[in-house]
Amino acid sequence: MRIKARDFIEKWREDYHFKTLSSSAFSALLGVAFMVTNGVLGIVYRSLWHGSIFVYYFLLTGI
Repeated sequence: MRIKARDFIEKWREDYHFKTLSSSAFSALLGVAFMVTNGVLGIVYRSLWHGSIFVYYFLLTGI
């Protein structure tokens, strides 16, 4: 496990394209997680606020 992490960090430091793609993928994953969380909260609590945040991030992700 440590070797894989070390290899990943080394490749991330040296390869610009890999750094760009992996950082973008991580950021997109966090955005989708935030969107889903707000969608679930909007449904569970019948919250217009969380529902509107979900719609906003849904549209933002689509763009």
